Amino acid sequence: MSNKHELIMVNRNKVQVSGVKDIISLDDTSIAVETTNGILEIFGVNLKATSLNLETGEISINGEVVEIKYLT
Repeated sequence: MSNKHELIMVNRNKVQVSGVKDIISLDDTSIAVETTNGILEIFGVNLKATSLNLETGEISINGEVVEIKYLT
């Protein structure tokens, strides 16, 4: 996994994140991941991790995204 971190969101219902180091928490209303640029939190409705690969540092999420934020 490289140190590169990207976040791509399509129509507020699909999110792809690279640079993921670990999953902190995951349920249908929030997902928190540790990335190479800090902790990323995604809040929404019916969130599901549709693919996860910690070896490559990638996660794909489907559901209605309400908020995305980084913790400092």
